[in-house]
Amino acid sequence: MKKIIIAAAAVMIWTAVFGFSRDHNVIKQQFGGAETAAPDQGARNTGVYEFKPAQEAPAVSAEEIVVTARQIPETLGATPRNLVILDGEDLRAAGFITLKDVLDAVPGIIVTRSNAYEGVAGVLFRGGRSNQTKVMVDGIPVNDITTGMADLNLIDISNVLKIEIVEGGLSSIYGADSSSGVINVITGSKEAFRAQAAAFYGSNNTQKYSLSSNNRIYGVDYAVSAGEEKSGGYIRGEDREYFAAAGNNADYLKRFLNAKISFSGDVIDVAASGSYFSRETGVPYDATGTTSSARQWDDNISAGADIYTSIDMINVKAGGFYRQAELK
Repeated sequence: MKKIIIAAAAVMIWTAVFGFSRDHNVIKQQFGGAETAAPDQGARNTGVYEFKPAQEAPAVSAEEIVVTARQIPETLGATPRNLVILDGEDLRAAGFITLKDVLDAVPGIIVTRSNAYEGVAGVLFRGGRSNQTKVMVDGIPVNDITTGMADLNLIDISNVLKIEIVEGGLSSIYGADSSSGVINVITGSKEAFRAQAAAFYGSNNTQKYSLSSNNRIYGVDYAVSAGEEKSGGYIRGEDREYFAAAGNNADYLKRFLNAKISFSGDVIDVAASGSYFSRETGVPYDATGTTSSARQWDDNISAGADIYTSIDMINVKAGGFYRQAELK
């Protein structure tokens, strides 16, 4: 038995030392800016396992400007928080249309949905409750004042520059409803354009139209988007027959308008944003069962402004926002 164990150990050591290829790792050294790669050791995969070449992860520049971690513009490399950045162009290229679908694809985030397609969609982040994650659009919170949770259906991403997701508690900066993290949807575009239109059509007569513009006039950058979305309604398959008796009554009509301007001067930087959102939805059921005529209306208006300046090594910010929400 000892001879068998010794022989097996010898084979494993020999295989580990001589059998595995090391061509999947490239050693790079930098000396004064010069980069030197280790010599190619050939494609030898003669061991028990075959290692595939390592793939490079998408590079994120440490010089990219972020604003969510400490409520001030700073480089990503200077941010003392774990930060996930979702690029708007990548989201559109991947075919994402709604924020709830975007966040549902992010590790560590669970999106909760009610029966109807336009039902309340909340977010559970890092094991916290839905009222422990702050969701913002251009720095303005959308969390409900009463419940503390954010309905992701109230946010349009047709003209989004990026989404910054800060992991971990930020209650000292944003309040108690950010103990799990903060999600900030930043509107705009990397490229300037005067006008861009988009249209979508899907099942159940679902339609969406949007128009956006991102440009600069007299040194002032602006981003504006407006649109409409409507649908005959959709209810999940297991509930469809149950609600059919009430005619589904799950249709909806949404209209939105987002606008943002910013100006950078020698002494101060100014940014202001505002949004309007309205929605009419059918309520397919209530406490007594299915309903055929119950309706719900949402109206949300928000506006905010921030001023930034630097005094020697000190960054100073002053700002505020106004938000009005009506549900009936």
